[in-house]
Amino acid sequence: MSVLDGSDEFNKRLEHPWPGSSRKIVVAFAIGTESSQISYCTLEPGSCPRINLVTRHPFFELVGTSNIPNIIYYDQSGRIKAIAAEALQENIMELADENEWYKVERFRLYLVDRRKPKRLQGCDVSIDTDLPPLPPNKTAIDVFADFLAYLFSCTREYITDTLPNGRSKWLTYVENDSIDFVLSHPNDWDSKEQVWMRAAGVQAKLITDTDDGHARLSFVKQGEASLHFASDLGLWAENDQTEDIVIVDVGTRILDFSTYRKKEGLTNSFYETAIPEFHPYGSMFVSFMARSILEEHLKYSPFIEDLDHIVHCFNRSTKQRFRSKEEFQYVKFGSTRDNDEKVNIRFGQLKLLGSTVASFFKPSIDCIVEVIRGRQRSTTISHVVLVGSLGLNSDWLFERVKAELNSSGVTVVRFERPSESCLISGGAVSYYLDHYSRTQTARRSYGEVTSGLYDDTNFGHVRPNSGTAFGVVRFG
Repeated sequence: MSVLDGSDEFNKRLEHPWPGSSRKIVVAFAIGTESSQISYCTLEPGSCPRINLVTRHPFFELVGTSNIPNIIYYDQSGRIKAIAAEALQENIMELADENEWYKVERFRLYLVDRRKPKRLQGCDVSIDTDLPPLPPNKTAIDVFADFLAYLFSCTREYITDTLPNGRSKWLTYVENDSIDFVLSHPNDWDSKEQVWMRAAGVQAKLITDTDDGHARLSFVKQGEASLHFASDLGLWAENDQTEDIVIVDVGTRILDFSTYRKKEGLTNSFYETAIPEFHPYGSMFVSFMARSILEEHLKYSPFIEDLDHIVHCFNRSTKQRFRSKEEFQYVKFGSTRDNDEKVNIRFGQLKLLGSTVASFFKPSIDCIVEVIRGRQRSTTISHVVLVGSLGLNSDWLFERVKAELNSSGVTVVRFERPSESCLISGGAVSYYLDHYSRTQTARRSYGEVTSGLYDDTNFGHVRPNSGTAFGVVRFG
């Protein structure tokens, strides 16, 4: 099996009835770097829950998918002028330029703890250096809260318009505080970022700033949400209890690796067998590699002035559809009047060797293969599941990783592309309903644990009145 079938926009009905005594709804927001998704589940006492995806949002036709672009335009006073797909309209772009609006995108990266700088190996550029400054008097939490409020409004409109008696049901949920929320986040985020996300949830009026309000908001790592999604689609039926499954999230910023194993004698219960691992070779690194090589290629051409736009066009098209290093690749960025044969630009297209484009991907592919092979030295891995923007969409990356790892007995799989829009958000709802991953590995330890040879003459080694040894833990 190389593909997990997640068609029909997930819409997964779980097997067990909801045990609660009252009606409620769970809403999951998966705010990625480039786009976001929304899934929800109405919970009726005695009925089997069904996880659904919000499949329409304002100006949906400009995107063509359930993915909601992470873009906000603010005016000079900090008011929202356009948000999400609306911001993609040509007239909005023109108005933004005329009125000097501030454009904010990829705002999730503003929440990354800046006290932990991350640099891309082999590239003297910090991961987050291309983020423009936020608008005056706007913090990262303010922007995050504005977008959460927008996603909440999309959810409200979709449910009230599509469910039978949707408007009255929604009012009941709101009046009874019967809406619970799940926010997914990268695996390398922890309590600090969760505190900021919770503050944004309060500011967006999703929850109140009380203990009861905080209890209605939960968090899930993207790796664990992917685990739930994969489990609901039946992947674990092929896996026994002595083998690991590694979920590789090839996201925008990083590669992260989550490793799970099924608990013996239990159905749909899993535990982490390794500390999550992070490497700075996500989709953004492929773009950095492309930019570095294209900058050298075009440095004596007048089209060096168009480098940003050329890289943007590469990201939108060539990077996703690249499949063979034996074929020439083309980046269409201009009109038929744009020509420079010295650098292989004809009719507004830059012509590249397939092997050159393959080199952009090589560090990311090598990293995935090295990490998996390293883990194989200490455990048996049955499956590697590729998720994330590049893991789901790049045929080249998928086929190369599969070719490298299949020879060692590892099956590499990914989800059908219709599942991309509901992978994390649908898995986040599933996580809320039934926490499959019961045990997680500790990412940090505190204090200093020491052990030595037991000495029964040393009072410090003997518990009073017992004569048995006890450990010594020092916290500093």
